[in-house]
Amino acid sequence: MAQYGVPAGQYILQVQADGYNSLYRFFDVVQNQNTLLNYSLASPSTLPGSFIVNTLPQGAQITVASGTTVYSGLSPLQVNSTAPGVYQVNAIQSGYAPASGFLIVDGGLLSVYNLTLNAVSSPASVTVNVDPPGANVTVSLAGTTTNYPGNAPFTLDNLSAGNYTIQAYASGYHVNTSLVELLSGQHKDVSLTLQAYAGTSNITVNTVPSGATVSVRSMKNPSLVYSGPSPFTVRNLTDFGTYIISATMPGYQDYLNTTTIQDNQNYDFTAVLFPSPLTGFSIYTDPPGARLSVSMPNTNSTLTYSGLSPMSKYGIPAGRYLVQVQADGYGNAHQFFDVAQDQVALLNFSLIPAPSGQGSLSVDTSPEGAQVHVQSGSTTYDGFSPFFQSNVGVGTYMVSLLMDGYQTQNHLLDVSAGQTAAANYTLHPSG
Repeated sequence: MAQYGVPAGQYILQVQADGYNSLYRFFDVVQNQNTLLNYSLASPSTLPGSFIVNTLPQGAQITVASGTTVYSGLSPLQVNSTAPGVYQVNAIQSGYAPASGFLIVDGGLLSVYNLTLNAVSSPASVTVNVDPPGANVTVSLAGTTTNYPGNAPFTLDNLSAGNYTIQAYASGYHVNTSLVELLSGQHKDVSLTLQAYAGTSNITVNTVPSGATVSVRSMKNPSLVYSGPSPFTVRNLTDFGTYIISATMPGYQDYLNTTTIQDNQNYDFTAVLFPSPLTGFSIYTDPPGARLSVSMPNTNSTLTYSGLSPMSKYGIPAGRYLVQVQADGYGNAHQFFDVAQDQVALLNFSLIPAPSGQGSLSVDTSPEGAQVHVQSGSTTYDGFSPFFQSNVGVGTYMVSLLMDGYQTQNHLLDVSAGQTAAANYTLHPSG
């Protein structure tokens, strides 16, 4: 049988002949190409077939039908004995678009059919009111670098569902932070009250050698900067919180540190400057004392630097590094950075309070069957691709892929509450 001038697309072939098994197959017709099919019919078989229908995510309502034969249940749905043929598959789950397809069941064989459901969501919104009005407001989506700055009263529309951190601050007041979960299509009103500081503080910065240019900058209000030659003093400070203290001088490496300033206190710092050149990095966090792990992923290097922030390392090889940051009560953070020869890479992290909730992980590889190791702190998951793990805590995970004959790979994957973090990686042969 030959047919020309048909539309391109996917077709289903049904072959029937007296004394032989019926045959059902899908095939694709490509524009301006001829598709050739050749099948050998098998002798009749009295064996029934079987099938499994999987969905991502699991738990969808499944209907599998062929003529008057109908099977239904929640995914994964398994039927161990049914007549060979072509079945219509329909999947429905709240919050996801319906999905459908066709399943071919052969006699004596197990057929596996997988359906991925697409989430359907409507935008959320939030309004933030602050006492006093006009305070600075920052709304941040947990597990991402997405930030929305503004001034109270502050309204944000067209937000995706998820956990958000809302911070409000103003000169002369303590920072106030609130964690808010926004559901699909939901609007929330958030009211925050700022507490005024009781007094003022002074900061004095000395350098060795003296005469360096000193800068004192607020992390919560980056436009608030004080600078001058050392020894340098900032008097009657009322905007308290974490400050970045830096010092620069020709012929010396830049100095960078952080400190938390409280009201009614006097602070004295001495910055020791080191002659150039140096090759290394300095990492600072707000709050300080976070656990740091620095490595060179996707290389043969076994170099690893661990400790608490602030951390500085010099005399190290130039190259690409990965820093992972963890602190109790805060969300994990990570960043790739480059260390150039005879230069010091400076990194600073403002940690966000840890969100609540769980999500899922899905990891596929080409080819399949790779060993998958997922880790975040002391939490680990292991398996083989295609890999799926539900009820995973929100945060950043290191995904390691191993397979004989292929290069080992390491990747970072962010898991958000109520969502599936899915990734597909291509493995490269060794050598």
